[in-house]
Amino acid sequence: MPVESSSPLVLAIEDDAAIRGVYAELLTEEGFRVVTWGAVADDAHAELANLEPDLVVLDLVIAQQPAGWDLLVALHGGAETAAIPVLVVTAAGLLVRDRAAELEAWGCGVLMKPFDVDELVDAVRACLAPGRNRAAS
Repeated sequence: MPVESSSPLVLAIEDDAAIRGVYAELLTEEGFRVVTWGAVADDAHAELANLEPDLVVLDLVIAQQPAGWDLLVALHGGAETAAIPVLVVTAAGLLVRDRAAELEAWGCGVLMKPFDVDELVDAVRACLAPGRNRAAS
């Protein structure tokens, strides 16, 4: 499926190169524009705001640190980024359980690793559905 310039832009933040590759290939095949990041830089929030993605697919634990969680907190707290939908894709089950109230309040989708590619596509589409955007702060 060709990717149109008006197609939703998905930013996938994942430290595992193989999973980033799956995101890029699969979501592009599904008609999305995809940008991937392998790390969370100190200025990630500002870079993300400038990129203006329609959805962020985010691992909570990056390079053995909760950098994804820290970025999620910053996104939720930023006026220019609070409404960007986030799909958390992670193997950090304890962190998801401990932070379930925040994830729900912020309207985040959650998909646990390992995941089926059809589940990923369905979760991305669900997060992009009208009226499914994260709750604003």
